[in-house]
Amino acid sequence: MNILRFNTDVNAVSPDMGVVKVCIQQMLDLTAVANFSFDQTRYLPSIHVKAAGLYASLIQAQRALDEAALKMEVSASQGLKKLNALRGKSTETASDEDLEDNAYFRAHAISILKRGMNAAEKDAQQRFKSLSDVAFNPALTGKYKSELDAELAQLNLAQIASEEKIEALEVSRKVLSDAMAVLEKRNFADIAKDTVLSVENISAVGMAAPEAELIRLAVEHMKKTLEDISKALNYLTMYDQRERLIKQIEALKPGHDQRAADLKMTAAKITLIDSVHALYQSFFNARAEYAKFNQGITAFFDHLKLGDQEGYEDRFVSIAPSLIDYLKTIR
Repeated sequence: MNILRFNTDVNAVSPDMGVVKVCIQQMLDLTAVANFSFDQTRYLPSIHVKAAGLYASLIQAQRALDEAALKMEVSASQGLKKLNALRGKSTETASDEDLEDNAYFRAHAISILKRGMNAAEKDAQQRFKSLSDVAFNPALTGKYKSELDAELAQLNLAQIASEEKIEALEVSRKVLSDAMAVLEKRNFADIAKDTVLSVENISAVGMAAPEAELIRLAVEHMKKTLEDISKALNYLTMYDQRERLIKQIEALKPGHDQRAADLKMTAAKITLIDSVHALYQSFFNARAEYAKFNQGITAFFDHLKLGDQEGYEDRFVSIAPSLIDYLKTIR
């Protein structure tokens, strides 16, 4: 934290423009994320519109405050230079007429100074007010996020269970398909239609060990999965069982695909809320830095207003160098 102490009783905290710069970049990135998520979901439109406008609002404020600070700095610099020059000519050896003229020109310089400084101060305060008027209650959207988090967790559990079920069915289908392909390749399919398959009769037809193992796995699998294990376990049984598995898989896919779409939508809604919250936080962080600037120039002007009008010039000349240095910190 950079605290500048004027050569008077006034002190002010300089804004950290590095923080502002970081916040602006964050808001640019977050606005893109929020816009993309909203395009996917069309969720919370009024909240999205307000949050999406924060970046442009901060950029406009940054430019306006920079301009106001520059105007204030120029007015203070020119006023100080003019007053110092006139004060240097006001000596004891100067004639009464010269002193009278000098007093007039100094009063005129102060009038111009006040006009420029006050206009710049007004611009800065109005712009800062536009920032300070922005309010956001994260509890409003936090409730939605909690509900979405719970929904996402349930969808994930259901999707995992669905994927496991489909995967198990696919494994079963492959076991049967591999065994059927062996029977078909060895022209054993026709015989196997009427033949009860067993390890013994598979080996009897002279199948190689790897092929016989595929048939054995299919037979053992059907024994585990068929409700009526007393029925003949043959090629037709394999075919019917595989068709049943395919129908089960196809029946599960629409729900699985819809759940995947719901997961994507719910996640996008959560991302939208998270990006909105982060946008406001970055905005408020930047605003906090500009609040330091607003407080600093307020302290300066309050100091100038203290005391009688005749002492204004002395107060300004005393404080102006520090003020000019302070104003340079926000650009």
